[in-house]
Amino acid sequence: MLPNEYARGSRTLTLPDGRPMYIRRYELGPIERERSPADVPKVAAYLTWWRDSLAARGIATHVLLVPSRYTVYGPLLEREPERLAGIGRVAAYIDSLDAALRAQGIGTINAHTIFRKRAAEELRTGALSFYREDNHWNPGGVDLVARAVADSLAACRDGGPTECGEPNVEEQ
Repeated sequence: MLPNEYARGSRTLTLPDGRPMYIRRYELGPIERERSPADVPKVAAYLTWWRDSLAARGIATHVLLVPSRYTVYGPLLEREPERLAGIGRVAAYIDSLDAALRAQGIGTINAHTIFRKRAAEELRTGALSFYREDNHWNPGGVDLVARAVADSLAACRDGGPTECGEPNVEEQ
């Protein structure tokens, strides 16, 4: 009866159990921006400047790289080759940015990697880290990332910047 402003441009993916996962237009943005690893040096340079500016004030920097549920579950659910290629570009961009920041001594937590490692199992069991009808993490997803952040920050505190890195996701 009322217009659905989200219907235009949205996608519906089908979960293995047959339930729909609604992907809103704004969630598709990263795959349509044509961002690629070639964009990484500029972003890494900016974040390095930011880190240095904050360090001059005695503030440590740690970067959390956050995916959308479309880039996490899309590779396993999407059927359109162009969209799969776009998801692949986003994944390559995030991984390249992660590597570039680490090379600059900036601690990172790559939540995309954390969620990707669990995506197939989550789809199989239906116990997703994201809400099925919303792009936000559910309590399980929040807990997963919070533990990874805490572990990574503790590693930096205990061992200095060279020890900052990806937490042990298998233990999560």
